[in-house]
Amino acid sequence: MDDPVKAKVPNRISAMLKLRRNMKAFPYSLSQLAASADVSRNTVWNLAKGEYWPKLDTAYKIARALNTTVYEIWNEAEVISFLRELSEAEQKRIMEQFKHEI
Repeated sequence: MDDPVKAKVPNRISAMLKLRRNMKAFPYSLSQLAASADVSRNTVWNLAKGEYWPKLDTAYKIARALNTTVYEIWNEAEVISFLRELSEAEQKRIMEQFKHEI
């Protein structure tokens, strides 16, 4: 039996990196973004390909490194849907950690 086709997680990571590359702004490569966000290059690569949703704190780190918001990278409705799947305690922890960026 064939594996079902996985839906990609739409995001704007690649587009934002391309824009920064054109502007010669940091970070503008996957490696630089990974280093700036303090995540692995493999994580950034897989997220840019739309392989999976990041943990929310990883999403905020990437958004911060790109000097933008999570909603500019991932669709707001999808982020809200993702948040609903988290436990209440996890939602509170994340909201407290990033309260100045929301």
